[in-house]
Parts: sequence; structure tokens; C-alpha cells
Amino acid sequence: MLAVPFVIILSGVARLVRKLSPGLRTTAFLLTATLLFTPGWAPATITVVPIPFGALLGVAVFTFRWNELRDVVLLAPPSWYWFAFPATAFLVYVFRKLMIYNFALWTEPESRRS
Repeated sequence: MLAVPFVIILSGVARLVRKLSPGLRTTAFLLTATLLFTPGWAPATITVVPIPFGALLGVAVFTFRWNELRDVVLLAPPSWYWFAFPATAFLVYVFRKLMIYNFALWTEPESRRS
């Protein structure tokens, strides 16, 4: 259920960048998906649990508590995000290049072109 808002955000980004060049569309998709889906760590009672970084970022954006985002990011092992962000970006890029997607989301329909 946590992925539903992320899919809505990705769909919105796809609609906003559909008139851009394919390279810029891929870049926008890559950056958005990497920020949303990179695994992070969040406190839960007596332990830390994995959670998407997009959830942490969303809470920080809506509550304006950026210092708490920094504190939560520091809960992870020191090198976690050094590996997690590039690995997620690579997987998103491979997924974007290999996935079969609806071209209507990424290009302008033929009937609207002048």
C-alpha cells in the first residue's frame, strides 16, 4: 500500500515531462524514482526498520522538520546511502530501459500534434 502514492507521483511526473526529449524524460524518471524508492532506515520502538526514502522525505516535506530527516538518515550504517542511492539508480535505469510501457504516458498522442 505504501507504493500507491509513489506510483501516483511517478505518473504525475510522467505527465509533466511527456513533451520533453527522451533523455530528459529518462532523467526525470530516474531522479524521481531513486528518491522515492531508495531503501532507508526508520526507528520503530526498539529497532530500526527498512522504509523507502520517499516516505522519510515526504514526512519531512509536509512537516518542515528537516533536522529530523537528518537524524533519521544518520540511524543507518555510515556507508548505507553511499551504496543505496547509486544501486537504486542503476536498478531504476535498467527497469526504465527494459520495461514495456505505454507510450501514451511518455509522448504526445498523434491526435494532439499539429
